[in-house]
Amino acid sequence: MMVEGMEIRALAPADAEISRDLIVWASVAWGSELTDEQIEQRAKRLADGIASAAPDKVAFLVARRAGVFVGQCRVFQDKNESSQWWLSGLVVDPAYRRQRVATALVAACIDYARNKGASAVRSETDVENLASIRLHEGVGFENLGQFTDDDGDEKVALQLILRDHR
Repeated sequence: MMVEGMEIRALAPADAEISRDLIVWASVAWGSELTDEQIEQRAKRLADGIASAAPDKVAFLVARRAGVFVGQCRVFQDKNESSQWWLSGLVVDPAYRRQRVATALVAACIDYARNKGASAVRSETDVENLASIRLHEGVGFENLGQFTDDDGDEKVALQLILRDHR
């Protein structure tokens, strides 16, 4: 799915230098305040992840409009079931919400996983995040129901079966 004036691409090892900018941007978009130390720790972890990412197993996708970050997400192969992939970390800048940025990012993650041979893409979100649940269901994910994660948070499990996987 293309959104006019927006570029979506997977980050490459050469992009590790922008990890701090991405962490700062994401913390603002998520509405969380991070200390400088937390920003530096997360930026290092992201830079290391980008630099060491095996493209056949994980991709960090970013959306930009006019050179400005407007959204990001990650898609990665399940460690136990290689045909299963996960979508996580989807966030869109509040100023760009309701402009199909999230839908385009999810579509890009699905395409990436499909091209790597995935038979399904899974995701989970907080039970209160109705916008995320509607987004997932709107692009074809099936709502598998609620569960409590290891941290005690109530989540919704979602899955999209890729009918034409390779």
